[in-house]
Amino acid sequence: MKTRIIFSTLILLTGYSQFGQWTSMNNVPSSVEGVIYAHSPDTVIAPSTDGNFYFSSDGAASFTSDSVPFLYSWFLDIHFPTKMVGYACGGTAFGQHQSPIAKTIDGGKTWDSLSSNQFGYQLNTLYFADARTGYFGGNGILVKTTDGGQTFTVDTVFPIVNVEQIEFTSPGTGYLFSRGEVHKSTDGGSSWNAVFQDTASQ
Repeated sequence: MKTRIIFSTLILLTGYSQFGQWTSMNNVPSSVEGVIYAHSPDTVIAPSTDGNFYFSSDGAASFTSDSVPFLYSWFLDIHFPTKMVGYACGGTAFGQHQSPIAKTIDGGKTWDSLSSNQFGYQLNTLYFADARTGYFGGNGILVKTTDGGQTFTVDTVFPIVNVEQIEFTSPGTGYLFSRGEVHKSTDGGSSWNAVFQDTASQ
């Protein structure tokens, strides 16, 4: 399962006790919000809402930034299938780059843009089974790449309105969550069947 930490304000676990201790990191750039990724207690990668990715190798005591041409974009999910290769996706409210996808091959220090304005308003979630095969979920669509983001294919997943989270346990078998429902695929995301529905609020 991928490691994700989602906060409105970035805080990092810096020590352990019987109660657990958390320390607010006041030097984090103000544009960092929503999602971060931690390789280790010291290595942190943080996308932002200003078109930059921020990298720390000292437990968030300091950050360096790398810019990709996604001005005013936000990133809703980030995943590293290997220590060095990672991907991020998101959207924008008023910028020029909807559904941006970015990639790093050096552990998050630098990032390259792979795509924007191809897959609707925004991509909510992503998961990579390995460094080349991955899936991105958006509004009624599932975007797949098998060559590390050089090319993409799109499968519609209607009547699923919005893919909120996606996980694959193998290249063929995956699960996606959408508004209280869990759907399963056994053919690499080409088709999906509902396996669970939350009826508590109905």
